[in-house]
Amino acid sequence: MSAISRICKPVGTIFLHVVILGDSVAVREVFDGSLEEVVLLTADPAAKTIIEELKRKSV
Repeated sequence: MSAISRICKPVGTIFLHVVILGDSVAVREVFDGSLEEVVLLTADPAAKTIIEELKRKSV
């Protein structure tokens, strides 16, 4: 893979968009590692974002 390809398509960049009760939250995270590692690392911030938004909505 060329250096230009890596700059244009960083494997570790994850975009998460959550919509709860009509409000949306967009999150961009960048992780280092293989594709499998990035997928595994994504679960925790995704869950935390959802939990935080649900807590905000229940107040």
